[in-house]
Amino acid sequence: MKHIRRFVIAALFFSGLAACGDRELEQEVLALQGRMRPPNAQLLIEAELVRNSQSAAANWEYESDWSWTEYSTWLKGKLFDYEPVDSDHAKMHFRRRLPNDVFQLDVESAETQRGPPVRIRVSFRAHPE
Repeated sequence: MKHIRRFVIAALFFSGLAACGDRELEQEVLALQGRMRPPNAQLLIEAELVRNSQSAAANWEYESDWSWTEYSTWLKGKLFDYEPVDSDHAKMHFRRRLPNDVFQLDVESAETQRGPPVRIRVSFRAHPE
């Protein structure tokens, strides 16, 4: 019986995000939502953390009177703990590596025009490395 109990505990530990609990993930998402919101921007869709056994995700949107160029330039200075992975004229991708876990941020202009005003869509994903 001890062997079965140890196996179940080990399986539960390794089946999900290794280093991050729900509280830490919620705090990360709330902090990002605040850091990534430009001055005078309106929060259109608030983040809600959704978690399954292998990952967690949240999405949110802002509308800003800035252009996409202004926003993307400003944002790079706000995400000092995330490394830029890729970007183009309407999207940016960032990553933060933690022991055993990875946080990914995808930021994009949700409209075909780059504003102003611009609608900004953010997707956060956390998963084991």
